[in-house]
Amino acid sequence: MKVMRKIVLCVLLLSLFASCEKKESLEDTAIKVDAEGAIQLEVQKSDTEKASGSWKSTERKVCVIFGYEYNREDFVEKALADFSEKFGLAEDGGLVLPLIYPNDFLHSGRARISSLKDIVADYYLDGMVILGAPEGMNKAIAQIEDEYSGKKPYPVVAFFPQDDMLGIESTCDLVFERANEISDDEMISIVESALEYLPLCHGILEKRTEIEHATQMLSNKKSLKRYIDSETGLASENHFILE
Repeated sequence: MKVMRKIVLCVLLLSLFASCEKKESLEDTAIKVDAEGAIQLEVQKSDTEKASGSWKSTERKVCVIFGYEYNREDFVEKALADFSEKFGLAEDGGLVLPLIYPNDFLHSGRARISSLKDIVADYYLDGMVILGAPEGMNKAIAQIEDEYSGKKPYPVVAFFPQDDMLGIESTCDLVFERANEISDDEMISIVESALEYLPLCHGILEKRTEIEHATQMLSNKKSLKRYIDSETGLASENHFILE
C-alpha cells in the first residue's frame, strides 16, 4: 500500500511540474506534503504581479516633469516610490513617465528644455503635470502644440511655474500658485490626484469650466481662488491659487 501511495504521489508531482511549465510563470506554486502523504498546494503571485501591485499595464502615460524645487533627490525618490506602487512607472509598463530637469534634458552637457517634444514623441500621453516649470517651458509646450495644428492633444497642468507667466497661462490648461507652504507629502498627494483625473478626460479638457476641472481634479484637497494679475487687476480663467 505504501509503495502504491509513493507511485501515485510521483505521478501527481510530475503532472504538476509539467502543468506549471506550460503556464510560463503566471503563478508560482509551492508544493508541500503532509504527514499523511497528501499534497498541499500554496499558490503565490508571480514576480510580475508582485511588482505591479494594484495597477495595470497601460500604453497610455501621464508625463510628470520635476522642475525647480521639486527636482531634489529626496523628493523625486519619495514621489517615484509612491507613483510606482499606485500607478506604475512607464519603464515597467505603468502610467507615470517621469522626467527630471535638468538631467533628462541634457545635450552636450547643457539642459535643453526644447527637447521635450522629442522625448515624449514615442509615448501616447493622456496628460502632462509640470512641477516648478523652468524657463522656456511654455515654448517647449508650444512646439508640441505646433505638431497638432496649434492644439494640445492632451491636458497640461503646471504647479508653481518659474517660467514666463503669460506664456505658461497660454500654453497650459491649468496653472496653480500657492498661498502657503505645501509639504512634500501634500504635493505628492496633489500630483496623484492629477494622475487619477487626467486619464479620465480622454484628451483636451472640455465640457466643464477651468475652475470646475481644477476643483474636481484636486478632490477638495485644497481650496481655490482665482489668480489676479497685479498689473491689470484681471482674474485669469485658468490660473488659480491653492490655499
